[in-house]
Amino acid sequence: MARSQSMSKSIIVFVSLVVLALTGLNLWRSFTQMRTAIYAEARSDLQQAADTFEAMIELRLRDLSLVVESVLRDEALRSAFSARDREAVATRIVPYFEGLDQLAGINQMQFHTPPAVSFLRAHSPHQYGDNLAAFRTTVLVANRRQIPVRGLEVGRSGPGLRVVHPVFYQDEHVGSFELAGSLDSLLATLQATMEVGYSIGIYEEVFEQARRFDALVDDVLARGSVYYRHSRPIYAGLAGLFTPETESYELNGNTYVAEEFVLRDYSGEEIGALLLAVSIQDELDAVMSGFLNTALGSIVVGLLALAVMTFYVKRKLKPLGSTAAALEEIAGGGGDLRQRIAGAGTDEVGRVAMAFNSFVGGLGEMMATIRSSTDTLSEVGSSLVTNMEETSSAITEISANIASVKNQVITQSTGITETSSTVEQISKNIESLDKRIEDQASGLRQSSAAIEQMIANIQSVTMTLESSAQRFDALKRAAEDGRTKIDGMNDILTQVAAQSDGLLEANAAIQHIASQTNLLAMNAAIEAAHAGEHGRGFAVVADEIRKLAEGAAAQATESTATLQSVKSAIDNVVDASGSVSISFTDLHKLVSETHELELQIKGSMDEQSSGSTEILQALSSMNDITTEVSEGSKEMNQGSRMITDEMQRLIEISESVRQSMEEMSSGADQITAAVTQIVEMTGTNQEAVQTVSELISRFKLNGDA
Repeated sequence: MARSQSMSKSIIVFVSLVVLALTGLNLWRSFTQMRTAIYAEARSDLQQAADTFEAMIELRLRDLSLVVESVLRDEALRSAFSARDREAVATRIVPYFEGLDQLAGINQMQFHTPPAVSFLRAHSPHQYGDNLAAFRTTVLVANRRQIPVRGLEVGRSGPGLRVVHPVFYQDEHVGSFELAGSLDSLLATLQATMEVGYSIGIYEEVFEQARRFDALVDDVLARGSVYYRHSRPIYAGLAGLFTPETESYELNGNTYVAEEFVLRDYSGEEIGALLLAVSIQDELDAVMSGFLNTALGSIVVGLLALAVMTFYVKRKLKPLGSTAAALEEIAGGGGDLRQRIAGAGTDEVGRVAMAFNSFVGGLGEMMATIRSSTDTLSEVGSSLVTNMEETSSAITEISANIASVKNQVITQSTGITETSSTVEQISKNIESLDKRIEDQASGLRQSSAAIEQMIANIQSVTMTLESSAQRFDALKRAAEDGRTKIDGMNDILTQVAAQSDGLLEANAAIQHIASQTNLLAMNAAIEAAHAGEHGRGFAVVADEIRKLAEGAAAQATESTATLQSVKSAIDNVVDASGSVSISFTDLHKLVSETHELELQIKGSMDEQSSGSTEILQALSSMNDITTEVSEGSKEMNQGSRMITDEMQRLIEISESVRQSMEEMSSGADQITAAVTQIVEMTGTNQEAVQTVSELISRFKLNGDA
């Protein structure tokens, strides 16, 4: 009874500790998950704020670019800047800059002359002429590469938004125009909408290159950067403490989560970092309050459950003592499987006793079966050892025979390979001879064909020379007629040249009209720009008219060039026609001289025709002999190929036999190894059967004495 009570107490204590541990672990895990979720959400908010800030920068740069493009459409403004008329530029641009108050954040507007000299500051008209090349790379890039540049650039007071466009007048680069904005309005909007704090840090070397003004009182130097602008003083301290590995920061009784995001300038180079932070103290306080309330409720429920479980366990384990005593008696029986537990009831403990009696009975029957099987296995094992030893001897003899046959096959394969090489060399020599004979026959055929062609050409040339005499007479008459027609053409070309001068005068009038139309379109665009939003549609129309005028002027310019080219060509033709008339006279003389030479050539061609006929007869006889030799060579080549093919088949058969013998040898080795392993395993199995027999003999079974 005492043992039963001890067990019940142990069970109660164990279950209580497990429940308490699981409850505490579950509460702590819930608290940790909620705390982790708060940190993750805070970092997600900071990432979203950084993305929003980047999008705001891109949107503001696009707005600034539209303003710059609108300003540079003013033809008169670009003309004044090209002429370096500072007063005229100021008259047009300063009022425009002062009217941009509704576009928050624009604080600079200025023109520069190449490479980076300030020409006019609309925000400070009396300050100009200073060289910005040392620290204003956006201006340098826009003027040197003559492309628009936009993005962040660190100036003397910090980073700002820059949009710099090259300025062209009459297709000539004359300088650049810049519009700049501050980040302050964007940061203020970000802080108000996303409820985050910030601190801007710029690398020290970047500030040094930008020739920053004097340091500020609240500057913070950390991680190689100068954090100079903070939404609140507390974020200045946070900038000094920040490390990427730190999860949170405790400042003035509040918990903050902070992340740094890289700032890049217009070229993509890193210039500093934007530190964003958000307070999560309210969320953490709410989680802690909920955790404490849940823990208190869990403790109360656990105590009630413990009281109920104590009463139930003590009641159920009370009859277990008597059953334990019966089991101790059976356990002390020295392997006597004939022992049984008497007096089994119908409750849980009785059912345990009945199950034990059934188990012992089944175990006794199993042991009896195993004892009989081990005797049979012992006899089979002895017989198997004898058979495997005989098998191993037979396999060893087979392996020796296979090795001998394999060596003989290898020797045969080597001889066949050498014979095949010799036959193949003979075949190559026959093929070479056949090819040379074929080349000789081809050469003879080509020579015969060439001689025949030459004879035909000689006959053709002779006929051609006979007919050319008649054509030379016609050629002399045609030369005289051509000279007469050239003189008539000269008169016509003189009239055409006079009429082309009139076309040039008409084209000049068209160019003047296009120029006047272009000036009217530019004045209309300027007036539309002054009208602002109401003049946008009229500006589009004016721009289209300007494009049409420019197109007409361009076409007129091209027409002028074309007409001048045509007139020049006509003058050249008139000059050339005189030379052609003289050439016709010389041609008549040369035709007569050529006719005499033609008669001499005809006599020589008759002699060549007679000699070529004799050569052709000799080549025909040589060609017949070569054909007979070629046919005999082909028969020899065909026979050698058949021998080579048969030798190749014999080599393949020998190789196949050799590979088969190697596979048989490898298989025999594997069989020998397997038989040896089986012999060893059979001995091990015999020892195991003997051990099992000895162990089973210790049990006392029904029917034993």
